Amino acid sequence: MDSEQKKKGKVYSGPPVPAFMLHPADRLFSGDAERGSSVRKRMYQRKELGCDDVDNGMAALDVTLDLIKEMKADGNEDLTEVHLISMEVEILDDGTFKQFTQIGVSAEDKETGVFNRSLFRSILPTYMDQYDKNLILKNQNNLHSSLKFKYDEDKKIYSFQHVKKGDDKPVSEEKALQDLIAFIKSIKVEAEVVVVTLSKGTILPLLLARLRHFKLDEEFSTIVKGFCDFTSCTTNLKLNGIWKETKFGDLIDVYKHIMGKPWPKEPRHCDGISILSGSVLKKMIKDYTEYLNDLNFKFSMYKFLKVCGLRTVSEMFSSFKEEIQETNCTMDMDRNDVMELELRPSDRPGEITIVTLKRFECIEVLDMDEVEEEGINEDDYFVNEENVAYVTSKTIIKPGFVIAVTMKLRRSTDFAIVNDHTKTEKGNWSLVSKCSTFGENQECEDGECEENMKRIKVASKCEISRQIVQITRSLKPVKDNMSKCEEVHTIQVKVLNPLDVELVLDVGDEVAMVKLEKVVDPNDPDTKTYSQIKMEAEMHALALEQDNLGRAIDTEKERSKKKKKNRSRKRKKQKSGDTTARSTSFDLDALDFEPIDSGEDIESSEDEKDYEDPVNKELEDFTLDSVAAETIERSRNNSGRNGLQKERHREKTGRSSKERGSQSKNIKEKDRIERKDKKLERCRSKDKESDRRSGKKSNDVCSSSSKSEQKKMDPEFYDRRFFVQTLSEFTEIRAGRTQTVSMVVKADYGYTDKDLVGRKCKISINTDFTDLEKNQ
Repeated sequence: MDSEQKKKGKVYSGPPVPAFMLHPADRLFSGDAERGSSVRKRMYQRKELGCDDVDNGMAALDVTLDLIKEMKADGNEDLTEVHLISMEVEILDDGTFKQFTQIGVSAEDKETGVFNRSLFRSILPTYMDQYDKNLILKNQNNLHSSLKFKYDEDKKIYSFQHVKKGDDKPVSEEKALQDLIAFIKSIKVEAEVVVVTLSKGTILPLLLARLRHFKLDEEFSTIVKGFCDFTSCTTNLKLNGIWKETKFGDLIDVYKHIMGKPWPKEPRHCDGISILSGSVLKKMIKDYTEYLNDLNFKFSMYKFLKVCGLRTVSEMFSSFKEEIQETNCTMDMDRNDVMELELRPSDRPGEITIVTLKRFECIEVLDMDEVEEEGINEDDYFVNEENVAYVTSKTIIKPGFVIAVTMKLRRSTDFAIVNDHTKTEKGNWSLVSKCSTFGENQECEDGECEENMKRIKVASKCEISRQIVQITRSLKPVKDNMSKCEEVHTIQVKVLNPLDVELVLDVGDEVAMVKLEKVVDPNDPDTKTYSQIKMEAEMHALALEQDNLGRAIDTEKERSKKKKKNRSRKRKKQKSGDTTARSTSFDLDALDFEPIDSGEDIESSEDEKDYEDPVNKELEDFTLDSVAAETIERSRNNSGRNGLQKERHREKTGRSSKERGSQSKNIKEKDRIERKDKKLERCRSKDKESDRRSGKKSNDVCSSSSKSEQKKMDPEFYDRRFFVQTLSEFTEIRAGRTQTVSMVVKADYGYTDKDLVGRKCKISINTDFTDLEKNQ
């Protein structure tokens, strides 16, 4: 047995246990566990359940000891030697692509018997250049510090800052896996090799996918027998029944309970963590072996590995088949749109480091801008007296980040205790600045440790710009008198970490000073509070936005009208050109008339519509021909004296053949005009019908165009009730008078102001407002 167990054997009265289980077993049998719970609780448990927590703990201890005894070696079992390799990694995930950034393995040195043979490889992310382009600021190094990288601007190379080995050059993921296989080969002589980690599900899907992608899976399978993990060991041995206060979720819990001492405080990388993991593994094997030897049994390494969930490499490929297929191994993707990165250590899978690459993703603005941007005189709206604000919850701010920290105001004379659970009428806004005395004259009192003093010294270097923030109020009953309540005031303050290390703000840190908003002076009716001018500015901005939107709509309508007018003018020119061509195509000598200007008869109207019906177009052709024929007839009737002179001239020159030809042409022309007149009458009747149809169609087109300008909304939009607020602060309406008041519809339920513009609405009185007025 271990010397610690022999030392405590004088007082320990329970059954023999492995050395690392001696402390919880001693608590069960010495009575310390009973003192942890009240007598009444234990009596109630025994009455209702028949047993209490101590009885359950003893039963769980017996179950665990029986399971440990099953790890004894059989009589004919081959006790072959097995080399155990501890492995821990760090994984980077950008949402689509995962890869290793650190790989650390360690093994026992057979000469010294110490678990200190190790291999460490830092890996440069495949898309590191693209990640760098998405950094928040040019010189910000939050990603580099999280990866423990240092970038040389002159040489354009990265180096890993190892806490013990100094600067180390990162390698590619393929090279790191090749070095891992070479390290395992150097350890493997004749014994089999088993890789042990905290949890197989955290590492193996990515590891097996990368081995297959780089075509190293067959070589790896020949030198490694299988995988084990501590999670399977603690679950199969039911150690959670003994240590009920822990779930063994990370390697820190496993180390603390198995080794019996806290996790080392020194910073470590994956190689150092794998060495600690190996020491835990060696301690468990040593304690199990001594425990079974005291019971005259031999420890079976094969059964122990089975308890630790031993699975071969081929079995792991089958178990994680879907995860391996889903793992993206593409090395030529575009990752410039990545917003954030996650760094997940395998020894602490619940502690994920998130590196935000976009500024608007990492700053959550819950307050107003700085006072300088407001353009106001703070003395006009805020009191001179300052109140202290302290942090309400522990907050960690990474280097270069700005975080909105929740703070609570100390109660002063401005915050009175109120009756009947009603709130005081204080302002809604406050002016916040940094407390200049925070971190000064700090002394260790009441056992305050030096670490807290160091934390406060670092936290005092935070920066808080002068900012106007809104106060959130809540009521809390007073301890001495439950009929009274006191107001609790909280604010959200932006805090910047300008340092290169993490900054921690703990509960009670008085880092900010607050000036409250002034109330309205009753003797000066022209004074306004900051809340009032803030509301007026918001309403004015909203009205201006709606006005600009209306102007944009009117401008678009005017532009569309001009386009229609230009198109109609082009058609008029085309029609006038066709008419001129027809009028100049007649044989003037043969028809014997003087042409007159008929442009006024054929010119189309300025109010002609854009819509052109084919029937109307045919009617236009017939109308032009008929007008030309009527012009010819009018020319003949009005020619008079000129025609007679020409006739006499033709008689003198003896034009018999030409006259007969001219007469035959005139007869044909008259027949053609008569036929077209009949067609004209038919087309006019059709024109009336087409005008009626086209008018109806144009109305439909106009109505549909007006509807298309508005966005189609979901059915719930028309059932919502939106509140309407007056545009100006005060509106006076005399008794018995009706007055038009400008109001603004307040967007709500996730809809924007643009969704409300241009829509018809029904206005009704707000009954809640009238009921509130009656109650007051």
